[in-house]
Amino acid sequence: MEEEETFFVRRASGLVRELNWYDIIIWVLATPAASGMTYYAVKILGDPSVYGGNLPLAFFIAGLMFLPLVVAFIMIASSFPRTSSLYVVVSRVIHPVIGFLPFWYFIVGGGAAMASGYLLFIGIKAMSGPLVVSGLASGNQLLINIANSLTDPTHQLLIALILVLVIWMINYTGMKVIKWSVRLLTIIPLVITLVALAVTALSGRDAGISRFDAIYGNGTAEAIMNAALNQTVATSLGITPLTPNSMLTGTYNMLLWTIWAWTGMEVVTFVGSEVKNPSRSYMKGYLIGFLGVMILYLLNAFIIPSTFNYDFLASYSYLKSQYGDVLTNIMHGLP
Repeated sequence: MEEEETFFVRRASGLVRELNWYDIIIWVLATPAASGMTYYAVKILGDPSVYGGNLPLAFFIAGLMFLPLVVAFIMIASSFPRTSSLYVVVSRVIHPVIGFLPFWYFIVGGGAAMASGYLLFIGIKAMSGPLVVSGLASGNQLLINIANSLTDPTHQLLIALILVLVIWMINYTGMKVIKWSVRLLTIIPLVITLVALAVTALSGRDAGISRFDAIYGNGTAEAIMNAALNQTVATSLGITPLTPNSMLTGTYNMLLWTIWAWTGMEVVTFVGSEVKNPSRSYMKGYLIGFLGVMILYLLNAFIIPSTFNYDFLASYSYLKSQYGDVLTNIMHGLP
């Protein structure tokens, strides 16, 4: 039997696609939820323009508004299963320059500078919060000292630079190492987050206030709410009291925050060449990942304000951002 004639020197490109549909889910979950859960569900409530709005509803509406983009990402990544597929489709449909400039900025400014540098810088500071609470609850001064050290901008910068170098080293090792790094760095915190949400939900409505008072002193939470919400007390302290908006107005104003909390899902389109069976993987991974982010956001937006009291979180955030000295005095100088 004659040998089959071939038109190419090599039968395969040699490229080993490492990512599966469940890796797409992990990447879709990790990017938006990393900031949207820990930041927007609490700090947002202290914004005078949104106080009184419905937080779960704002996250839900923002998700629905973002869904057409998710569908577009699926179509683009499936049709152009290449690395930097967003660049490929824009450069072909519009113009190469229009494709090059924004995505070069995205990769260098967003991926290298902001995402790796800025978010690590902020993330290190965010770690200080739990350390402070743990130190105060246990009476361990070392934990408080570590937390104070992590809020020092110089220390934050040095640690962030070291972590950026570590991330770049991981990237240079290849997609196989990146794949397992992302899996571990996403799944472990995700499991901890789900456990924390379950424990928080089971602790009961407004239970967070009693926990807060147990650390910062009886009546501290009430004093914070009075300072922010009670017109007589607020005026005596030189504070403009926080007044509620209508539910519709507050929820509408929340959308600026909650829509931003959904951004990040586009990053998965940049690894198209690394995904096995792109059409099926992107369809399944994106849709399941989107649903997962929606569930996480809704659980978080419902459980945290319920357990820690919507008004208390809004009052604390408002004083923290606008009247820090007053808040420090109410909390007896404790961090």
